[in-house]
Amino acid sequence: MESDPLLFGDVFLYRDEEYIFLGATDVVWYAAKVITVEQTKRLCEFYLRALRKNNPRIDIMPLYCFVELQTKDFCGRAAYFNDTQRDKYLEIPKPLGIQLDLQDKKAIRDVVLKDKSPVPIGLIEIVNKIKLD
Repeated sequence: MESDPLLFGDVFLYRDEEYIFLGATDVVWYAAKVITVEQTKRLCEFYLRALRKNNPRIDIMPLYCFVELQTKDFCGRAAYFNDTQRDKYLEIPKPLGIQLDLQDKKAIRDVVLKDKSPVPIGLIEIVNKIKLD
């Protein structure tokens, strides 16, 4: 990839869905999908049920890898990490000119870098180099 017009935490539109750019290599893009309010509520309910059952694997399961967003434009929605890795997009993603707030960027970084995170190792390596003020 010659130059990435997007930076960590930038929001873009791809095939009518919103994503948060996390990083890229020459052949792979990493992005978290911004799910709807309804999907976020259901995901949180499933997560709480799994917690109540004391599922010891909950923190390493991609199904439960998400961050509830606080950025004004996305309040009540979540960044979902179940399928973050894509080969270069077939269509050019459309930047929306929206940047996550620092709190959300830090929360995303923490989820990606936590011990035994279920995200791809390439994403961990990229996010590990990102410095946030």
